[in-house]
Amino acid sequence: REYISTYIPPHIRTELIKTLYKSLEYRHAGVNEIVRRLAKVFIIPRLRAKI
Repeated sequence: REYISTYIPPHIRTELIKTLYKSLEYRHAGVNEIVRRLAKVFIIPRLRAKI
């Protein structure tokens, strides 16, 4: 399965990650699962370090 990823500019990355992390869909998913899900949709350099 192929995905089209969207590059997220640095000035909105932190807010995007916080918003998604707090959402019901991502709640209690764990860091590995959150990284996996976000990486399918977004291009965020050093994503794991930001979570």
